[in-house]
Amino acid sequence: MVRRVLFLSSVGLIAGLLTVEFGLRLFAPQPLYSFEKGLFQPFEPTGYRLTPGFVGRHSQPEYSYAIHANSYGFRGEEPNPDAGFRVLVLGDSYGMGQGVEEGEGLVERAEGALRDRYLDVDLFNTSVSGYATVNQLGVLSHLAPLYRPHLALVLLAWNDVGVETSLQVQDGFLVLATDRQSRLREWLNTHSHVYCAVKRAWYTYLGHVEGREGLRAGISEKALDVTVDLFRRMQDVARREDFSLVVLYMPTSPLEERSEAFVRGKRVLAQRLEGLGIAVQDWWGILPPDERWRSMIFPVDGHWKSEGHAHFGRALEAFLLDYASEHGLGLPAAAH
Repeated sequence: MVRRVLFLSSVGLIAGLLTVEFGLRLFAPQPLYSFEKGLFQPFEPTGYRLTPGFVGRHSQPEYSYAIHANSYGFRGEEPNPDAGFRVLVLGDSYGMGQGVEEGEGLVERAEGALRDRYLDVDLFNTSVSGYATVNQLGVLSHLAPLYRPHLALVLLAWNDVGVETSLQVQDGFLVLATDRQSRLREWLNTHSHVYCAVKRAWYTYLGHVEGREGLRAGISEKALDVTVDLFRRMQDVARREDFSLVVLYMPTSPLEERSEAFVRGKRVLAQRLEGLGIAVQDWWGILPPDERWRSMIFPVDGHWKSEGHAHFGRALEAFLLDYASEHGLGLPAAAH
């Protein structure tokens, strides 16, 4: 009798979920969370990359945008290794421009503005969603001898500090680990409107909780040691290939700066990186007032909108313009 009740209950639950699923698909379709299958491919030097030549869209509840991958497996135009001022940009989803269309990311905006002043400039943006310093070290080691940059910029988001293992590609999807749980989660992200609706509601709730309580953005000594060691190896590559390495602290949430632990962690990491001879730029100081900053990010997802990329694109333009001037790089644009 008990088994019969359990069986009927299970059948009823499955039937109810299927009914809700088909109802959402017909009357209130949900943007699915996962990146499109095949966007990423395993790549031994960096852990993974975008599939070269990929053309598709990435949709989340708050945005949908096109992704075009170049022959190197990164978003954007083909790099020019013969440009007079070559900048290799290393970053994650913020640097890649997750959430905005082609050409709207901060790197592409800065490059376009600089070319109005310097004709012979190239910014090779190797930022990819999910990348952390461990991946960026692989990018630098692999591409520095080929691209021969004058400068490598690491766009460091605080959630990357302490990460020492790469995400992986499994069955065409980017996952935390190659296990059954990851497979199920990615399948639901890609196919289930019920799952994505519940997930969206949960993230919205967490966003409200964060807004009330603030963030605890402390960092452990172990995480610092992991990150410093990865940057030490980056600096070894920079010295061997004869280019400069600069780290830019990239703002990702207006709440983080309110945490004393976060401010202290930034200061300690900067001191240790500068001890390695790596310059550090802190872009938290160029944040606009809080309410304006909130309007520049997607409220739930947290990535920058086009307005946010425009703001930091101008900062990147100014930084690179000063750098090029100080080092005599780039050619002045012809008079119009």
